[in-house]
Amino acid sequence: FYIIQHDISIGRGRAIRFADVFPDFALKFGKAAIYFADPFGVPEDFKRVRCGSKVGEIYLACYISDAEYHFKVENGTDKFEALLEEKNVDVFHVQRDSCI
Repeated sequence: FYIIQHDISIGRGRAIRFADVFPDFALKFGKAAIYFADPFGVPEDFKRVRCGSKVGEIYLACYISDAEYHFKVENGTDKFEALLEEKNVDVFHVQRDSCI
């Protein structure tokens, strides 16, 4: 709802910090932001959804730590995603340690 209420656009490489909005979650799981990436490990047809004449994009959303968020902001999407791959980060594991 936060994204909709604040009219925030999403897409590959978009990171939205939410630690101030949901401090209990951020503290409990060590995750301060949400990161949007292209989905992986799915058929190519899964990346787009048609609804009548409109086509929507599908993104993978994952939680990232404050340090990861700042790395992404300072270094950009490609370097951040390369770091996640290099460190073999399981983006589906919400209680994982930060890779930074």
